Amino acid sequence: MMPDYEDDPHVVPLEEAKRRDGKDWRTHPNNRGIGQPKVLRGITAADLSERELIPPDWYMDGFIYNGAVGCLYAPGGTGKSYLLLQLAVASALGQDFMGTPVHAGRTVIWSCEDDEGVLHARLDRIAKAAGATLADCEDRIVVYDRTEVDNTMLKVGRDFELVETQLYRDFLMTTEQVE
Repeated sequence: MMPDYEDDPHVVPLEEAKRRDGKDWRTHPNNRGIGQPKVLRGITAADLSERELIPPDWYMDGFIYNGAVGCLYAPGGTGKSYLLLQLAVASALGQDFMGTPVHAGRTVIWSCEDDEGVLHARLDRIAKAAGATLADCEDRIVVYDRTEVDNTMLKVGRDFELVETQLYRDFLMTTEQVE
C-alpha cells in the first residue's frame, strides 16, 4: 500500500530542504497561504548505484511492468486503441506482441470512445491476423462498452479534495475479480 502524502519519506518540509535560491518559503510566490509548502526529495544516481537492483516483473518484456499504471498518448486517429487491442489479443493468446514476449493473462477493456460493435470488429480482425478466433481468447478479454454513459470516477470536493464516485469503487471491485 502506498503511504499517504504526509507519510511519504520523499516529502520533507521546505524548511528542512536545502534551498539553492535562498528564498524564504513564506514569501515564495507559490505559497498562496495554504500552509507550509513541502518539496519532494529525489534519489541521486549515486544513491541508486548503492542499492540492490531488483529485476522488474514484466508484463511486456522491457516495456510494461506487471501491475503498473501507464499512459499511451497520441493525437486522435493514430491507432492507440488498435495497438492496445493487439496487445490484449497477444496476451489472451499467450503470443508475442511485435516480436516481444508478453505475459499471458486477462485484459479489461474499458472503452469510453469505441462501442461494442467497433471493438468486436477490431478484435475479430486482430485475432484472425494472429491465426486464431475470438473464441480462442475465451474469457481473457472482457469488454465494457462505456460510450453512452457517465464515466466520472473522481470529483473535486468542497475543500478541493478528490472524491471517489460509486463508479470508481465499482470499477475497482470489477477489475479485482478479473485477476
